[in-house]
Amino acid sequence: SKRIALAEELRLARPAQSEIEARLPPVAPFNDDPRLPGLVEELRARLEDRPDDLEGHILLARNEAALGRFAEAYRAQARVAALRGPGQDFADLADLMVIAAGGYVSPEAEQALVAALERDPTNGTARYYAGLLAVQTGRPDQAFTLWQPLLEEGPADAPWVAPLRAQLPEIASLAGVRYQLPPLVGGPG
Repeated sequence: SKRIALAEELRLARPAQSEIEARLPPVAPFNDDPRLPGLVEELRARLEDRPDDLEGHILLARNEAALGRFAEAYRAQARVAALRGPGQDFADLADLMVIAAGGYVSPEAEQALVAALERDPTNGTARYYAGLLAVQTGRPDQAFTLWQPLLEEGPADAPWVAPLRAQLPEIASLAGVRYQLPPLVGGPG
């Protein structure tokens, strides 16, 4: 019970998204089209007059991310989630926030995960990041409980499968669980 209480203190005392972002170096763009920054600025200016333009905010989030501007991307994605609101929009918001914070699940990203899982408890992205939050706050038992079924449910090509296969054995050990990875679909385990 002491370990669980300490983990909860750690979870509640973790730094805010903006604090972590301020410590990180800029990310290089994924798209080197020299026209893209200007087009994104033009789109952002147009959206100031059209705050309810769902397609515009979707496009802005995608292209801000392509430019490596993940804080701007998640701000645009937050507007997408507010306008449309299914679980996947909130999972995408959390994903962009975690990327912007260099892999850290902030309290703000946790709020997006809660919103995603309230809307869709089966969302794989949200379940993966909820498990990562548990790992980061000293709760490998919770991470294992979230990740083990996520890995076994698949699909085999989901983006979280490789990280789960890499991390689950150690997480299981830390959680005090004897666990063997299932074989890879279509190949040796």
